[in-house]
Amino acid sequence: MSTKPAHSDAIPNCLAEPEDEMVGLLGELISVPTENPPGRNYRACVNLLESCLRQRGFTCERVATEDLNDASGERAECAFASYGSGARALYFHGHYDVVPA
Repeated sequence: MSTKPAHSDAIPNCLAEPEDEMVGLLGELISVPTENPPGRNYRACVNLLESCLRQRGFTCERVATEDLNDASGERAECAFASYGSGARALYFHGHYDVVPA
């Protein structure tokens, strides 16, 4: 018979409180048409992400690629965000371009 560790509900409980906020952010993110190809609106998506992160106390840095997108004339941008400092880190990685619907 296995027993459930006391901390096993910590993450679901932590996520339940800001659920409406997360759903709202997801709605905003999917409303930015970052389909690739052609690869447009990356800057708008990074603006949204950076604003959200800064409101929550993260330090943000942007890095733009060297190449211009032929379709939009924009450079793809990446957002690097951090919170706190120390020897240990938790790293999340993702991309915000999607295939056409």
